[in-house]
Amino acid sequence: MFNFSEKDSCGVGFIASRNIPPTHGMTLKVLECLANLDHRGAKFADGTGDGAGVLTEIPFELIRAELSELNIEHDTNKKIGIISCFFDPKNIDDSIELINNELKEYNIKHLYWRKVPTDKQILGNLARESKPSIYQGIVSAENESLKILKRSFIYLEKL
Repeated sequence: MFNFSEKDSCGVGFIASRNIPPTHGMTLKVLECLANLDHRGAKFADGTGDGAGVLTEIPFELIRAELSELNIEHDTNKKIGIISCFFDPKNIDDSIELINNELKEYNIKHLYWRKVPTDKQILGNLARESKPSIYQGIVSAENESLKILKRSFIYLEKL
């Protein structure tokens, strides 16, 4: 059971702004926050961390540019979503096929998969050996009902 007096959890930092648009400066502050929380994260035997991430808005400009580059037609009136997946490098194709089949069941249109760029040079040996392949599935809602779409994503999250 959670105990407020315990202080052994990994660190979490939040930087948020409601009134200004996202900026590169904000991203730099977030990265500084991550660096300052290094002592709060779990470490492998080789002294390297177990990973950290940054949550941002969906980069719609990037997604639209990639859709255009890949010559993928998309109805701009439909919602776009991103599915973040951490795949075993040995089973990427099977995993993607499984997810694509489930998406069809829920009338969610798969637009494309993108491999998330990572820099494995910064990882220690243990982390590099166990590093998953990170992909993002770009999808579009075929449903008009946002409620149904949200329910579908909750189910897919459990896969």
